[in-house]
Amino acid sequence: MPKSTYTVKEVANLLGFSTNTVYKYLESGSIKAVRLGVEGRFRIPAGEVEKLLQERDEVSQETPSLASDSKKSLSIFDWLVGFLAMGLGFSQFINPVYANAQQPLMKIAPYLNVVNILLFIGGALLLGFDTFMTKKNHKHTVLYLYIAVLSLVLAGIFLSQKSVSSVGYLSLSVVLILSAIKGINYRLQYLIFVNLLFVSIGLGFLIWPGSSTFSVLFRTGIVSRDVFAAAWFAFFCLLLFLSFKALKGNKYFMITTSFITGTIALIYSAMSFTSGYWGRSIFGITLGTFSFVYPFASEFDTFKTKTRKEALVCFLWILGVFFVGSFMLRTAYRSFQTIILDEMNGRVGLASEVTKNFMDRNTSALSAFLNDNNLSKLLIEGSTADLDSELKQIYLSSNNSFVRIVVTDKNGKIVDTYPFYFQSQDVDISNRDYFSEPAKTGRVFVTGFIKPNSPGIDPSILISLPIIDADGRFLGVILGSVDIFELQRQLGQIDYTGTSSFTVADSSGNYILNPDPQDIITKAASDSLVMKAVSGTSGSLVTYDYEGVLKLEAYKNVDDYNWGIVAAESQSAAIRIYSLMGFATFLFFIITTIGSLTLVTFLRKK
Repeated sequence: MPKSTYTVKEVANLLGFSTNTVYKYLESGSIKAVRLGVEGRFRIPAGEVEKLLQERDEVSQETPSLASDSKKSLSIFDWLVGFLAMGLGFSQFINPVYANAQQPLMKIAPYLNVVNILLFIGGALLLGFDTFMTKKNHKHTVLYLYIAVLSLVLAGIFLSQKSVSSVGYLSLSVVLILSAIKGINYRLQYLIFVNLLFVSIGLGFLIWPGSSTFSVLFRTGIVSRDVFAAAWFAFFCLLLFLSFKALKGNKYFMITTSFITGTIALIYSAMSFTSGYWGRSIFGITLGTFSFVYPFASEFDTFKTKTRKEALVCFLWILGVFFVGSFMLRTAYRSFQTIILDEMNGRVGLASEVTKNFMDRNTSALSAFLNDNNLSKLLIEGSTADLDSELKQIYLSSNNSFVRIVVTDKNGKIVDTYPFYFQSQDVDISNRDYFSEPAKTGRVFVTGFIKPNSPGIDPSILISLPIIDADGRFLGVILGSVDIFELQRQLGQIDYTGTSSFTVADSSGNYILNPDPQDIITKAASDSLVMKAVSGTSGSLVTYDYEGVLKLEAYKNVDDYNWGIVAAESQSAAIRIYSLMGFATFLFFIITTIGSLTLVTFLRKK
């Protein structure tokens, strides 16, 4: 004979709940019961137990469908959207995309800040509504459209900058609009999102190859662009097949799809982190984290067994983990930058010293040969053969510091060169400053970076010294054409990593050394770092190059010559030695976030 009433323990055993959960049902009024006496035991009618058993069976028999979840509570896709919106909005305030030399974005910075604030608020509201409202309603639809519109605005902004970041916002907005117009369940939302995202990234890579985070792979020669594009297409086809099978309700295909997506998203996040793309990093780590828990999304479908106070605690805990994790990443990121910038300051200081010593040594070498008066005697005697031998000795003893040695008479006419250059013989240079200045002052004169009028002679720096005889008479000048490639070689020895580059400009701002050979002997822009160094200032900063690659730069003046020198290195290359620490921070964030979701589920089942 069936029982008419049940005890709390009996109901817990029948439903597979703990007794604490049954008591919470009783306290919230979800279960009607009779209490024996003021503090007596509860007796639960059989009808209430049958109702609970029926609800449990309906949940356990639920199968995937394309129908909407609109009558159910929290969808894990809402959590994904909420955290993405909050993370992307929050990221612009801890590392703005316009903070480093992004002039077009700097002009709209106030508007960009407003959009990101609104995006952050939308994400927080979505999480809050889903946590504390057991039924979805029009408010969720409004929030979907609200976040979708803001995402479209950001997609348009990044699209105008030809940035692949635009495809993430675009994919998110499309799925949210579809969800608002035609209700779809969380599995279909996720599968549409990741497929649209990956195909959009592939197209963005083909359209703007330099903007993709993965472009570092073929910039460094790890893989060619064509191979990468082919691999990406093959991967998308695989993802599409897995998604189709997952949509049919195959749990193992859903797990495989989520695992592959999560792994790639986390790799993308780590690469974005080392390249300084904070927004992309947040996007990748949020998608990666939720991808790993998505196959088990049915465990996170409701908060109805929790009181509002308990739900608030869980909600604030997850938000707290999000903010703490973000600030930890930010702190690690800034620490890495600070360490590397300190290294760059030391490197540019050493480069300045090497450059000064290089020029001083060349000047001293020429002066040493003038002090023995052999050159002045040969000029007076007019012995061309002996003069040529003397210049050869100076040239060979310079240890490749000079590419040519030139001697003029007192009137400024070239009388000999070594190595011999026929077209320069008897050329009058009396109107050039590298003749007139030492002739007038009797002191050494160092030119800027100049291009000689004589054909076939490369641009160079000339060190010019007056030739004075024993009686103090001016006999001419000796010119040493400095070997710029030797200076470049010596500076290259400073860069033990092989990833730095040096830019050097003379006192007039003409480039002497530049990573881009086309800029040699052109004048540097007045607001460039090398001109700041020429003016005597020094410092370091984070900026972007003309390709949009984040780089770290330090600049300094070269004493006595008023030259400027800049050391630069892409952040992705510089931070590589710290990537393990970055991965450890990411790993902590992932484990803590997933652990938080698991904790919420565990508490909910108690």
